[in-house]
Amino acid sequence: MRKMHTRIKRMLGLSHNRRHSETNEKKNRAKTFSTPEAAKEHASKTGLKEGEYIIEPAKKNRRFRLAKK
Repeated sequence: MRKMHTRIKRMLGLSHNRRHSETNEKKNRAKTFSTPEAAKEHASKTGLKEGEYIIEPAKKNRRFRLAKK
């Protein structure tokens, strides 16, 4: 990995004392919902049928996410 120049770090608002890669690729995460009803509504909008997914707890049981069976 190539060293990023300090000027670039300043433009991007990054800290100067850490190594950063020049490509800030974000990892894909599962979308989370505040209620199971909101998760069901999103599943119906995206075309998932009732038996194709499971609603799992996420983030210390405060939010919920969809998982395919």
